[in-house]
Amino acid sequence: MRWRSARWSTVAVVLAAAACTGSPDAPPSDPASTGPTSEIEAPVGLDAAGDVEGRSVTFTFEPVPDADGYLLDLSTERGPARPPVRVEPEDCDDRCRVVLTAATVTDATSATVATVVGGRRSGPTDPLAVPPVDVPAPPPPAAGATVVVTRLADGALVVETVDVERTEVQAMLRATLAEDDVVSVGLGLTGTWDQADDEADRELPEGLGRWYLEAFDADALPPSRGEGVIVAIIDTGADLSNPVFDGADVGIGANVRTPEDRPQDHGTGTAALIVGQPGSRVPGIAPNATVRVYDVFGGEDSFETGDVGRAIIQAVDDGAQVINLSLGASCTNVGPATFDCPGGLQAAVDHAEANDVVVVASAGNDGDGASWCRGGDNPLDFPSNADHWPAKYETVIAVGGTNRNGEKWDCSNDKGYVDVLAPADSIFVPTLDGGYRFSSGTSHSSPLVAGLIATVLAERPDLTPGQIRDLLRRATDENGRLVPAAAMVSLGLRGDLEIVDLATGSQVVPFEAVIEYLDGHPARSYAQVHDSGFTTNVRSFDLWAKVGGASSTGVIADGLLFIEGDGTVTGTGWLRRPPAGLGISSTTSSGGTVTAEYRQLTQGFSARCPWSYRDEAANRITPTFEWAWDVPVAVQGRIVDDGAPTVEIRIDLGNDPPPGESDRRLPDVTVLRDDLGECPGNLPEGTTFVNPIDTYEEVLVKRDQVFEETETLLELMVAEPGLVAKAPLGPRASRQVTITGDVRVDLAIGDAVGPD
Repeated sequence: MRWRSARWSTVAVVLAAAACTGSPDAPPSDPASTGPTSEIEAPVGLDAAGDVEGRSVTFTFEPVPDADGYLLDLSTERGPARPPVRVEPEDCDDRCRVVLTAATVTDATSATVATVVGGRRSGPTDPLAVPPVDVPAPPPPAAGATVVVTRLADGALVVETVDVERTEVQAMLRATLAEDDVVSVGLGLTGTWDQADDEADRELPEGLGRWYLEAFDADALPPSRGEGVIVAIIDTGADLSNPVFDGADVGIGANVRTPEDRPQDHGTGTAALIVGQPGSRVPGIAPNATVRVYDVFGGEDSFETGDVGRAIIQAVDDGAQVINLSLGASCTNVGPATFDCPGGLQAAVDHAEANDVVVVASAGNDGDGASWCRGGDNPLDFPSNADHWPAKYETVIAVGGTNRNGEKWDCSNDKGYVDVLAPADSIFVPTLDGGYRFSSGTSHSSPLVAGLIATVLAERPDLTPGQIRDLLRRATDENGRLVPAAAMVSLGLRGDLEIVDLATGSQVVPFEAVIEYLDGHPARSYAQVHDSGFTTNVRSFDLWAKVGGASSTGVIADGLLFIEGDGTVTGTGWLRRPPAGLGISSTTSSGGTVTAEYRQLTQGFSARCPWSYRDEAANRITPTFEWAWDVPVAVQGRIVDDGAPTVEIRIDLGNDPPPGESDRRLPDVTVLRDDLGECPGNLPEGTTFVNPIDTYEEVLVKRDQVFEETETLLELMVAEPGLVAKAPLGPRASRQVTITGDVRVDLAIGDAVGPD
């Protein structure tokens, strides 16, 4: 799921900083939405006190008899700071008490509290001034730079870090790339995280903090729950003595940065959301998995990407099947650069993919959905929606966040590379020394998805990382929210279709539609005439290859159907595309004729700098321009009685037409990577173009040709009026073919959808 597009433009890859993506506590919205009433008694005695380091604020007040709860409101000079904090009656003894982090209250000037009874609230207390807090600022730009080099030595990958002056980086990059044993080179990133709350031993409201279990329909997951699957957590160290781990198979994988154990809150919470034991205060999604923690922080508030690369490689070599990275590095604070700053992790990520290890990473918390987000209108001077690595790598599952209502969490990074959204807002997690707290961030979303993947692999160990990525992307709703029950149905791990999405109340059914454009259709006619099929530096993915010798050109739309009680059907999905930079192979018969393959739509493209003086396959940092179209799919229909309950739908591709127009539109192109302009400066003097033969100028010409032809072809597909399809709604796999004019739709629903 890649929901944000930007029209063809130049995107400069510059700057660098690192951050853990478990961010400030973000309280949930409250269901009490009616206006205040004087009939309900307001609390009294509201008080607030900051800790000695200014890193959290404790609010207390006297409880009200028979109250259903309380709402603590924070305000700034501009108005309300964020949704109110809900405090439960069970969190009150002689006084009610709630602790908020410095990052939560950083711009708040006053606080009030109100009582909630029966969905109504009292009037607020008199405003109370909020004590000052101290939130760590990001580090200043570094004077020098660190380069991360990954080499192949005696059949094993070895990561080196080299400190250089920033002015020397480009020269070192060229020189290092020319060495035969180098697999990848990139800028080493370091920085600070934004988790300001280290208080552990305190009481916090728990009920709302376990809503992720309901969102993932955890009780209906297969009973194996990750049994036999090894999950590596690359994070801070974890306090494995917390009671949530009693009985769990969890241990230390490696202390990468320092030799001694240095547990911290962040890694403790991450591990618990995967392997926390049933019945504990923080149950995990895969409590039967084997979890190993790789500490890349060493007790500090920062990490270095060189250590992360070492940890990924070691985890793969140790036998991990899933790797979770609740952290990220972004190019935001090392000053101008003219090279690919995150390239240092590429070899490690490729190593995981080559060994069938699924990598999951948090997408980041610098969205701009609210003033209290790291990237919003705040005094911390963090950029909004910065690119985060390793989440941005195409083979990594990038996980953003949702709130309790199934909507995108305000602070979740809004980037085109985000694959799925999972719970992030106000999650209850363990801390050091047996403590617990509320916390928010995509750092929590990522391990929930990693736990789900471990659960899937325990049942289907044959699935590849690519199949897992496809499975999760199509099990999302129109907001990008992951619906795990739909993934289970796709794999045949739930035998019924009576799956209700707890966030919407609708029955959920996955669907897949193979759409074929037959002879006579404008899209097929255009493809037959414009057969570019470049195979050198411009990767067109052979969009036209399915035409030769076949009678149709096919694409795949998939997603979720939502069935209401009155039989109304709506649905959302996407036309599938593979990762940019990877081609699609066409099948050939013994006679050499290309046959039609019903593979994912080839919307991803890549134009690469020509290299001839070293092995191109080993060069992971070639300047590249990558682009793609993210084509949405909208479905409307109903349940009809066609001898048996049958789903009858209309499928529309692309964006809705503008007001007053009828034709649907192809979305704007998404630029995935743009450092191709560095190509001339990276080519050694006297380079002879032998293999491949394209010069830099020829690459630019072919890139533009592929772009124009493919855009036209996709526009012809999108312009097709609503496509009609239907299939029986049964308890098991079902599919049916519908042909209307020169378009053939093969619709599959239920557990007919998914990897073979």
